[in-house]
Amino acid sequence: MGSVKHLQQHQYKVPDGQEPLSKKPIGVRLYESDDEAVRAMGKDGTRFVREAVHQALINQQ
Repeated sequence: MGSVKHLQQHQYKVPDGQEPLSKKPIGVRLYESDDEAVRAMGKDGTRFVREAVHQALINQQ
């Protein structure tokens, strides 16, 4: 018990879209044309921006 092998058996990655959201919202100023396009998406725009930022951070690594 407590060995590295034992601990590795219990490690997992949270699937995309299932990890908890931050408790602190962030404001982002978009270009005017981008803002109009995102707002036109309605509630899907929030998810779109969240996923775009997440992917950009992954690509930056």
